Amino acid sequence: TGLSRSSLAAAGGTMAVKGRILAIDDERFFRDFYRELLGEQGYSVRTAGSGREALEILRLEEFDLVITDMEMAEMDGVATTEAIKRFDPEQEVIVVTGRQDVTLAVEAMKRGVSEYILKPINSEEFLLVISKILARLAQRIEHRRLLEENIEYFSILGWYRRCLGLLRVHDLDRLGDLILDTLMELVRAEGAALWLADHEGHSYRLRCRRGLS
Repeated sequence: TGLSRSSLAAAGGTMAVKGRILAIDDERFFRDFYRELLGEQGYSVRTAGSGREALEILRLEEFDLVITDMEMAEMDGVATTEAIKRFDPEQEVIVVTGRQDVTLAVEAMKRGVSEYILKPINSEEFLLVISKILARLAQRIEHRRLLEENIEYFSILGWYRRCLGLLRVHDLDRLGDLILDTLMELVRAEGAALWLADHEGHSYRLRCRRGLS
């Protein structure tokens, strides 16, 4: 299923996109490799030839996953990851490198890299890593959505209980004040005024007011 982080559903009855991926590499061979391999698996793939180009793309578009090469001339994978994380701390990033250097891998992980892949790339393992990362991302998005729904529910419930309390107030002046105070807090207003209709409904008179009104 598509992720809610970006609009992934394809239109016109075509197959839904599995996720949006930005692949960064200064070698055209690998950019074509990512585009072909991931495109065949149903991912929407955008490529960039440098870290700076990728940052410009990320300012305009949203991606579920970024794949970056470690050894690049202008900005290496660590510097690119740092810049991406400053822009979006929650962005998932995979670093790919041909250097089997444990120290480099640890340093990349400290910068917030999700996974560290060695070249030559094993296609099956690579796709499995991507699938796991996007599944983890989907779970995080779903958890956040449920949390926001629960917060909204309890907020509505709290206001509902406060409004029920208004029904127990029989003094009209006191009731008007409570209504204004409740509505001002609900909509974060700096002022409010309450007019009440007469018994025949032909005219109104100012009953009470608050703040900058």
